[in-house]
This record gives sequence, C-alpha cells and structure tokens, in this order.
Amino acid sequence: MERTIRQKELAAEVMLKLGVKERYINKLLKNNSVCVFEDFGTFGVTNYPKQEATKMFLESKYKIFVYAITHDIINSKDVYSYLYIPHNRDSYNDLIATDGKNNIVNAYVIDRKYSLDGKFDSVMIEQRNGGIRRCRQ
Repeated sequence: MERTIRQKELAAEVMLKLGVKERYINKLLKNNSVCVFEDFGTFGVTNYPKQEATKMFLESKYKIFVYAITHDIINSKDVYSYLYIPHNRDSYNDLIATDGKNNIVNAYVIDRKYSLDGKFDSVMIEQRNGGIRRCRQ
C-alpha cells in the first residue's frame, strides 16, 4: 500500500511521543523501515518474514499505516501488536492517550502464532531507553 505523507508524519509524531529513538523514526521516514520491538530491543521487520507479510496484508486490506510492531509473550502465547495510523486521519489528537505513566495507542493484535485472525484494539505501551513494549498487565 502506498503510504501517505500525512500518515508518515502522524506516525513520527506518535513515535516521538512514545519515546522511540530518533534513529528508528528516521528509518521509518526515509526508508519506510518498520521496527519490531521485543522487550525494548528492536529488529527490522525484514527479519520477521511472516510478520512483514501480515503488515503488508493489513495495510492493503484496511488502508492503515503500520509504523511499529511489538512482540510479547502473554499467557504463554506469542502476541504481535501492529501499531498503526488509520486511513484519512488528519489530526494527531486522538491517536495517543496516556494514563499518566504509559501511553495508549491503536493496534491490530494477533494472539495466535502467525495467524491473521486478530482484532483492532488499543494497547498500553511502555518505553525504556528509546525502545517500546506492550505493558504486561
């Protein structure tokens, strides 16, 4: 899917608010390079072919812009959260919320290993040292 300039700008704003290192934001803006975050560490999505294919499928089907992916183990299950910017969004205002400590963003969440059966939801994200992960509740 062709990413709109505005979606990329909004993604950069959200990532900055989340506390993501500027180098990861710049990779997204300059090279369309999406990071997979695991326990605050980061890897390029090209190292995860199934998740990269899922990202491309979601962007094409729902016209969203995936700007980051988090991978966590929750209740002994692989959970991938595809953080995204919706199509035709002009404002940053409702893309991120906070509980005072952590931030809440839109995500498409898949909680079965490599399945496309997921759901649109909001997830709480915590930040450390320029990396992010989904809060463990």
